[in-house]
Amino acid sequence: MPPEHLIRIGTVNFSPDDARTPIEPIIALWEQIDNFFSNYKIAARAHDISKVAEYLVDVDASQAIENLRLIHEYNTTSGDRANLFERIYPNLECGITLVFRLRPVNQPAIDCPHTPRRLVDMLLQEIFVAANLCLPASCKFYKVTDLDRAGLPPPSMYCFYFEDCARFGRDDGWPNFRQIKFADAWNWLMACGIHDLDIAATPVQRALFSLLEMARYENFNIAEVLLISQALDGLLVKEGEPIQRTLSRRIANIVGAPSKQQNWVKEFYDLRSNIAHGTYPIVREHATHEESPEVSQYHEQYFVPLVRAVAALLAILQDMIVSGANEYRFEQHENIFRIPLTGQQNV
Repeated sequence: MPPEHLIRIGTVNFSPDDARTPIEPIIALWEQIDNFFSNYKIAARAHDISKVAEYLVDVDASQAIENLRLIHEYNTTSGDRANLFERIYPNLECGITLVFRLRPVNQPAIDCPHTPRRLVDMLLQEIFVAANLCLPASCKFYKVTDLDRAGLPPPSMYCFYFEDCARFGRDDGWPNFRQIKFADAWNWLMACGIHDLDIAATPVQRALFSLLEMARYENFNIAEVLLISQALDGLLVKEGEPIQRTLSRRIANIVGAPSKQQNWVKEFYDLRSNIAHGTYPIVREHATHEESPEVSQYHEQYFVPLVRAVAALLAILQDMIVSGANEYRFEQHENIFRIPLTGQQNV
């Protein structure tokens, strides 16, 4: 039997930052993830890119699940916070541990010692996207470390945008996020072809990679406005169509319209235009709204329209998962045809 690879990933903070975020649905989702990756077969390019390495993957998320339960217990009983953190973070250098167990299936997997860590890095990114499509704000990997090696760490990913989207959904009723099973979201992602993909080509791939790119930033960044506008344009607008009017109509047709800030699409695209044409001011890196009222006002100008746009994108991708689509086609009178991965059409 070839030797298995045991890769332990530590993340300092795993739970939502916003105490108003319900924890029980997140626990249920992570139980799904823990069960899903049990003898799961997956492939990745080997070091020799002409070959494909195949592995059976098991993910042990038991510590993350237990810590989420402790946080839920604290939130519902108003327990002692100091004691809570002592129980959750006995080792603050690594915090919560996820364990990836990879067993080689074919000869390229046996021969290549580097592919397992690259595969785990990809799995972290893909689990992050799939989980937050199932349940926005359900997953973040904050200050991630590889507990068994030195060198470049795995990717850290933040979800404060998704937490704001989830809060808007709860408070305003828009968008109406669906509860999606992890297996459904994961299988849709794999069918869209983002696994082991370095450069996104199709509109849905670009939209998914935009979420990954946004997750790199620990603070708000105006470049994210351009990322999200590109994602929405690619999914919903054809060349030559008026962008703002077309997006407003099609987003409302797919996921409905908010009862508040109904002009958010115009505000978002006015902001996008100013950024793209170089007229929007840029804040000093690491300047925070806690330190400066000017910085606070700066962030407030684009916070709401940007979060609205991210929320719309998440809800649209959820619609695509549920319908099994990888693109939309809009015909006369704005009839929506969802083009599934098989090539057939669903209205």
